[in-house]
Parts: sequence; C-alpha cells; structure tokens
Amino acid sequence: LASEFSALTNEYQVDFHFKTSKLYIASDITLLARIVQNFLSNAFRYAHCLGNTDNSKVLLGCRRQGNELSIQVYDNGPGIPVDKQQQIFEQFTQLNTTDAIGPKGLGLGLNIAQSLASILNHTIDLKSQENHGCLFSINVPICQKPVVHKQDPPPASMSLQGVGVLCIDNEQDILSGMTELLSAWQCHVFTAINAQQAKEIYADHEDEIDILLVDFQLTGYQNDNDSFSSKAYANEKERSSDLKDKVNGIELIEQLRAMSHYSLPAILITATTDNNLMSLAKQADIGYLRKIIKPIALRSLMSSLLSQELKKNYSHKT
Repeated sequence: LASEFSALTNEYQVDFHFKTSKLYIASDITLLARIVQNFLSNAFRYAHCLGNTDNSKVLLGCRRQGNELSIQVYDNGPGIPVDKQQQIFEQFTQLNTTDAIGPKGLGLGLNIAQSLASILNHTIDLKSQENHGCLFSINVPICQKPVVHKQDPPPASMSLQGVGVLCIDNEQDILSGMTELLSAWQCHVFTAINAQQAKEIYADHEDEIDILLVDFQLTGYQNDNDSFSSKAYANEKERSSDLKDKVNGIELIEQLRAMSHYSLPAILITATTDNNLMSLAKQADIGYLRKIIKPIALRSLMSSLLSQELKKNYSHKT
C-alpha cells in the first residue's frame, strides 16, 4: 500500500510518509488491506481541501497499544464535524466537500470498511476536528511470529468462482461485509435480512443458489443471553411453528431445503457457545461456524461442502 500510494503523490499534490513495524498481527491480509486502502484513498482525496496545496500531508503509520497494533492514517485536510462523524459510517452516506479531488463526498466506502472490520472482529476509530484533519485507525491483535514447519503444501481449495451464495443475517453491516468478502472470491451473492425475504429470493433464484450461509439468531427469534439448550430449542420450535417469521437458522435452512428440487448445502453461523447447537447442526447435515468468522475457515468449509455435493451428484449419476 505504501508503494501504491507513493506513486500518487504528484497527481494528488500530497506529501506522503509512512512508518513500518516489525510486529506480527492476527488478521486477514486481503480484507485488512482493503480497509487501510479505503482510509488512504479518503486521506489523499481530502488532504489539500483547506486550500494549502503546498502543505497537504498524509501519514500512514502504526502504534502499539497494549495487545493491539493501531494502524493509523492521518491527513491534515478539513476534518469532520463531531455531529457528522458517526454518520459517515452509515450506508450510502457522503458528506459534501467541494474541494476534494475525485468523486465528491466524504465517507465514500467507509461503510464497507466498517463491515469488513466487523467480520474480522477489529475496531475502527476516528479522531477529528473541523479544519484540523482526520485520524482513522484500525486496531488489530498482536501475535507471536508464526513457526514455519517444512511440510507438504495443503491441497488446493475448490475454486468458488461463480458459486451462488445466499447469505441470511438480520444485521446489514454483516451482510455488507460478507458480500464484499464473497465477491472477492468471485461468488455470485444474494442477501436477505429475514426469513421471509430469504424464501422469496430462493423461490426466484433457486437454480442460481448453490449454498446457504445462515445466521442462527434471526429477527423474531429470541434466545436470552445467547444461552442455548436442546430442550429450549425443541420448545421454541413447537411454539413458533405457526409464526411466519419466528424461526431460527436451522429451521430456516430446513424450510429452504423443503422448497428446493435438489440437495442444498448450508452453513450455520452463530455467536452461541453451547455444543448442543453444533450437534443439532450436524444431525441436520448443516455445516457450522462460530462468530467471529475467519475467512480462511469459511472458504475451507464452503469448498468442502460443495466438493461433497459434487461427489454425491457424480456417484448418483454413475
């Protein structure tokens, strides 16, 4: 990123400096780079907006804060009023800044950056005062240097290019982040924010959807304190059988499979920690991942389930 943006200093008339660190961090390099790239793009675009083009500055650096590394991007542009600072992370929001270079509107892409940070379980901070620049930072856990053992390379994961994925979650930020991640893998992504919408989308696009990614706790399904038990699940299922939208992720997967004319792989995603839920998912032939999702684990499980499906289809044909 430092090399990429160093090449843009003349075009944007920006004095750009960066500082590196020898610390190791635990993150997904592709998604983290997208977030920092977003910070830098906005910084370059607005650094000169106070009219002093001879003193437009952007700094990329990092600072250790306890067990985390804060990756920071500073610019000396117009800053953001306090009452607008939360607004710029909202979907489709842009703040007018007439002197900006490039597309008009402060906050371009920051909603996606926030969504990706949520998937990675990282936090984003903003410090700014009007007419005194901005400091965007993302906080990433520090880890020990990985020990590399010489071994045979792992088998390549199945390509996900062109795979149709229906993501169902009642949090729009999570859906936005998942869409960004899956699109980077060249998947064809459908999203739904509740059970009814998911069923409508599946009815219209059944032939295009190859796998489901479903949050366990959907809108309308309540489970106090994230606790879970097989008995509570059975009782809730009985009580909610005639309530249209009051379903959890397992029940919704079962309903979508009942609509399908072919076998439908699915992954249940949950923040609950009770092992009974994992057992229920396994009994229903559903993959299982706990939040916070690691992209490498998600990709591996998706590849495995889709490969198993291909093998089943092949064995049936032969």
